[in-house]
Amino acid sequence: MASFRYKVLQKDGSLSEGILEAPSRGVATRALNEKGWQVLSMSEEKEKAGKKKAVKEVSTGQPVKNSSSAPIENRLSSKQLVQFTEELSDLLSAGVQLDTSLQSIGKRSESPAIGRVASACYDKVREGVPLAKALRLSSTSFNDLYCNLVSAGEVSGALGDILKRQVKYLNTLADLKGKLTTALIYPSFLIVSGVAVSAMFTFFLIPKLRRLVESTGGKLPPIARIL
Repeated sequence: MASFRYKVLQKDGSLSEGILEAPSRGVATRALNEKGWQVLSMSEEKEKAGKKKAVKEVSTGQPVKNSSSAPIENRLSSKQLVQFTEELSDLLSAGVQLDTSLQSIGKRSESPAIGRVASACYDKVREGVPLAKALRLSSTSFNDLYCNLVSAGEVSGALGDILKRQVKYLNTLADLKGKLTTALIYPSFLIVSGVAVSAMFTFFLIPKLRRLVESTGGKLPPIARIL
């Protein structure tokens, strides 16, 4: 039987710490979740030299850094990222527990990619891994900004609200990218057309005009001869 030091977010939004004895970290996490508590961090305690010493840190509460260990096949498109965030936000705001929300998204999502990401996050959260870290380990689609905001939401107890703001930000960013792409289409068309017309004059029309003028005994203007 091992001892686990935990830090949880209770139903009323208050933080609580303590030590729980359980056969494994997963069992300890499930026991806390059954009380309606959201596990923020958990570390295993072991006896050494008459004192307890934490040897395995699951969560540090620090900003999550980029990791290249996330499966490439779990990458989400911009629309899928918004959909995943929106669904998770709605479930959490409705009072559904985090692990249950992820499990529901994983099973019911019509998008295979979203389902894989949600299921991977669910497995890690059930092991006591914070959501911010679970997201980064599950997919490369979640950047530092996204994960750090989620981490802040977990600590403050306002994860649902944070995710709603993230949905608005992602939608605004997508609209901006769309407008920028549209704005660049016309200038790009003009540039390509200009290059095509210049090439046509240089390699086709001017040589033909030169031969025509020379056949009549005339000469091309200096600018035409330079071209």
